[in-house]
Amino acid sequence: MELRGSRWGSRPVVGRRLVTVALALALSAILAGCLPPPPPPSTYTLTVHVIGTGAGTVTSLQPGITCTSTCSASFSANLRVNLSATAKVGSLVVGFSGDCSGYQVCDVVLNGNKTVNVAFLGAPVKYTSSWGSTGTNNGQFSNPRYIATDSSGNVYVTDSGNNRVEKFDRTGTFLTAWGTFGSGSGQFNNPLGIVVDGANVVYVADHGNGRVEKFDPSGAFLGSWSNPSAYALATDGSGHVYVTDDAQCLVRKSDSNGTLLTSWGSTCGLTVGAFEYPRGIDVDSSGNVYVSDDYGFRVQRFDANGKYLGFWGGYGTVLGKLDYPEGIVIDGANHVFVADSAAQRVQVFDTTGHLLGAWGGYGSTGGLMIQPWSVTIGPFGDVYVVDLGAKKVDRYTS
Repeated sequence: MELRGSRWGSRPVVGRRLVTVALALALSAILAGCLPPPPPPSTYTLTVHVIGTGAGTVTSLQPGITCTSTCSASFSANLRVNLSATAKVGSLVVGFSGDCSGYQVCDVVLNGNKTVNVAFLGAPVKYTSSWGSTGTNNGQFSNPRYIATDSSGNVYVTDSGNNRVEKFDRTGTFLTAWGTFGSGSGQFNNPLGIVVDGANVVYVADHGNGRVEKFDPSGAFLGSWSNPSAYALATDGSGHVYVTDDAQCLVRKSDSNGTLLTSWGSTCGLTVGAFEYPRGIDVDSSGNVYVSDDYGFRVQRFDANGKYLGFWGGYGTVLGKLDYPEGIVIDGANHVFVADSAAQRVQVFDTTGHLLGAWGGYGSTGGLMIQPWSVTIGPFGDVYVVDLGAKKVDRYTS
């Protein structure tokens, strides 16, 4: 009886324990459903990575972010943080990516931890020196426009406000000048484009007189021909001369004595092959012709007879877009340099418009630009940029 009573007496103890556990679990479940969730984080972390071949600084309007490589900071949850990117001299901003997008600025809302990348593009050339200032003396400028070099590396600049051409050595030492205001042989009325051919003959677009004039390297007059609204000039390896006419929206191709061979354009507009103020012009090693279409915000490409081949650009200040493109030059590797005047930079493309590099930024000191108007490349690899806004020439080396 004792054994039986002991065996049966233990069962209620086990049962009570099971009931107690079950009740505890049920109570926990009830309480879990009734209690409020834990509060969200009061702060989140913003991380910024500076990437690319250039250099610059990223800062936040709200104190916390100032970095040139990688940095992070904590901000209040759901705060809108305003970021801005400033390129170092010689570099340009490419833009933001990651958890926000934009060109030079972007906003990111911290509703969680965020990561932002900022890319800077390094210059493909190195700034060397500058020359020029506002005035009428030798070596000074009043509205310098276009630039060219001869086979010895000497540099020629059209000084349109002073109605003359100035000649310098490759480092900017003044050598000579020629021209005065007028319509006679060797005189000018707003000279603009200039180019030197393989025989060192200097051609000048005498815009106000509607003609092209020819000179030897010392400025001796060699001849001229009529070309209304002549703006910019280029030559090819066969001695042909190409002239943009910004008023009639066309390109004229002549021989070296001005005999017209062909022309194209003639209709002002934004359709393919038409122009809205064609300005700079140059020819690549295959004979294809490139024209900067100023108000079309693009570069158009044609074959040697004017057949349309394509374009690139479009209005904008992000890299690859154009903001009033002016002068254009093509180097021996068929890289296309474009003076992007209102964006204060020079951009470099391949022949199909793929961006290869750029440099500039607003300013008047070395490597910065106010209104770059034209660009050329000398026989020793020097790159020269005429800055109309700063009345100077900048020299770079590759």
